[in-house]
Amino acid sequence: MRRILLIILSVLGTLAMRAKPPIQLSERSQVSVLTCGAGTELYSIFGHSAVRVYDPISGIDAVYNYGTFDFEAPNFALNFLKGKLTFWVAKTTYDRFLTEYYYTQRSVREQVLALDQSEKLQIFDFLEWNVKPANRSYQYDFYFDNCTTRIRDLLEEKLKLSYRDPGDVTKSFRDLLHENLDQYPWTRFGMDLILGTLSDSIADQRQQMFLPAYYYAHLDHAVKEDNVTVVNERQIILDFPLTSVSRNPWITPRMLFWGLFGLEMLFFLLYYVAGHKGRFKWHDKFWFVVLFMAFLVMISMWFFTDHEVCKSNWNILWTCPWMMLWFCTVPGSWTREALLWLTIAVMSAMLITWNVLPQKMDPAIIPLMLVSLMKALRRIGLIKWIDRMRSSMVAWTVIVPVGFSVLEF
Repeated sequence: MRRILLIILSVLGTLAMRAKPPIQLSERSQVSVLTCGAGTELYSIFGHSAVRVYDPISGIDAVYNYGTFDFEAPNFALNFLKGKLTFWVAKTTYDRFLTEYYYTQRSVREQVLALDQSEKLQIFDFLEWNVKPANRSYQYDFYFDNCTTRIRDLLEEKLKLSYRDPGDVTKSFRDLLHENLDQYPWTRFGMDLILGTLSDSIADQRQQMFLPAYYYAHLDHAVKEDNVTVVNERQIILDFPLTSVSRNPWITPRMLFWGLFGLEMLFFLLYYVAGHKGRFKWHDKFWFVVLFMAFLVMISMWFFTDHEVCKSNWNILWTCPWMMLWFCTVPGSWTREALLWLTIAVMSAMLITWNVLPQKMDPAIIPLMLVSLMKALRRIGLIKWIDRMRSSMVAWTVIVPVGFSVLEF
């Protein structure tokens, strides 16, 4: 009896939902794009975008947010690393949305769109369809499919938008990222470490819109099919200064790695002047093992994930992965010496051609390459090699004049 009653209630509930008339927007309704300022958490550094639908007659004031994800989801960290992170669009109230950004002290700007009633309904109906559990999920891609590009694609499709002002189209994806990372040197270094050559391609006008601030600027110059400017009104909802992140200016990748290079120079002098030769074997092994671990991270992101932006990563060269073979060779063998010369050649070539490399690398890598170069030069016997060259030059300065004297005589 109880089961039958539950079935009846379920059927009645379903019928009631089906019979429920669709929500209608009044003539006073508005559709707008919300652009949120940067936060201090890694996922919020680049800002955020959302869509607001407001209708005082129907009592609607909803925000549709394409940047929703779940930290508690099973294998979240693993899926994030593999490039298989699922995001979805979520619907919330405008008041609740603003409360979150007020709490985190992040600015919110609004661009109200100039739409006729048909265009409003098209966008609203799509958002209502998209927010349903069966339709809401999508595979996140940082450059090409994120919370901002989803809104861009929606408005372009429904409104047939075009953009009058091309803006500055000389910046690469990496340059655009760096604009938001001045206060986060370690985040910038880590991103530059795993991002490959794709990030150094020039982002055209439309591709720049993966960043909320750039989409805000380009949307201001967008026009509909009838050549009407799509943004009708702009207003600042919340206004907070950009949060300044307190950090020690000395503890940055660049300062730390140049400090390591200074230590390596000290070790170099101790090696030849003080004669502490046996004490540097463990130090060299540890250095190249750490670099090899960095190589494994980069190669894993390249070949074993779906992150297209991590492929073709030239950073693997300065990690000197071939030096792992050096540990397996016999001291004094030609193989060991060849590996050292390979390190010297690759590090020297990268330093000389730094400004013309196909991939833009973080300047903090330069002292790391110099450390590897100094280690290889020390291992190859730089001072002895220079001494041999000097001795040869001295010998030739004696032999040549004597030879000419004999010939004249």
